[in-house]
Amino acid sequence: MTEQNYYSWREQGDRLRSLSRYEEAIACYQKALEIQPDDSYAWYWQGNLLSDLERYEQAIASYDQALKVNPNYRIAWQNRSYALRSLKRDQEAVAN
Repeated sequence: MTEQNYYSWREQGDRLRSLSRYEEAIACYQKALEIQPDDSYAWYWQGNLLSDLERYEQAIASYDQALKVNPNYRIAWQNRSYALRSLKRDQEAVAN
């Protein structure tokens, strides 16, 4: 797969996200990540969509991947903390 395919999948995910078609957007981000797994942007947005769908464990896993690539991704840390709080894992959220 080419870099062009990667950007096509990511852009399609962005478009679907803006239309609130979250499941489809998640699938597109996943396709992009299969091509380029070190894209913190795609991991971050996948996490946001999963969080919006209240799939917090999966959201945390996506944020973890974004932070593995970019440990200084401040908003990913914040959203990860929100997901932890949503699961009543307040101690972890505070330590975050």
